[in-house]
Amino acid sequence: MKSVAIESFHENNDKRIKVEWQFSKRCNFDCSYCSKYLHDNKSQFRSFDDYTRAVDKLMAATNKKVWLSFSGGEACIYPHLKDLLRYCRGVGVEFLSVCSNGSRGVDYYVDLMEELDNIIISCHFEYKVNVLDTILAIRKYIEGKQKDMHVHVMMLPGHFEQAKELMRKLKENDVLFGVRRIRPLYMPDGTVARPYQKGGDLKLTKHGPDYSDDQDYYSPEELELFKRNIHDYI
Repeated sequence: MKSVAIESFHENNDKRIKVEWQFSKRCNFDCSYCSKYLHDNKSQFRSFDDYTRAVDKLMAATNKKVWLSFSGGEACIYPHLKDLLRYCRGVGVEFLSVCSNGSRGVDYYVDLMEELDNIIISCHFEYKVNVLDTILAIRKYIEGKQKDMHVHVMMLPGHFEQAKELMRKLKENDVLFGVRRIRPLYMPDGTVARPYQKGGDLKLTKHGPDYSDDQDYYSPEELELFKRNIHDYI
């Protein structure tokens, strides 16, 4: 297979490099639709020096402006994340972002936003986390600042009314959000892993993951809702 370079037609994008860093698989959630290749509850974090060396190598490898996004796993369970963000800023990273499940609580995220330019909160309905309070606190903190937040609402089968209520409150508070149609995993017998069901995995082919049977995951009524404008739905 031949490698090709992909360049942006937008002049500003050509002056920056964007990196999404999955710097650990460790997560405090175990969602039924998240592959073992993306998360577990046992992977160890690398040393702080290992992470800073990686940042140094990245900065030395380019003369473009660097935008760096931390993901996982769950980035926010790394105990020295704020220190690492400060280090990144100190060596010249222009834009810092984190993707999180919002489980650490209001005070943690408001404090973390001091070091961030952007945060993405994903809402997972398999876990009872009062993520709305956290989102609204972040929204209040960033108002008037050059900082952003976006919310991903994971559309779990059987929880569309709960998702609808959450999205209505987000809209009322001018919080940017988007819906995410879940790509489910599969059980060893080939059936779709249902919500809360453990033991699922990707169905891999030579062309990558196979999601051809994912319509079995949602009811016909739920599938129909994906065809509608989300703001008409809520």
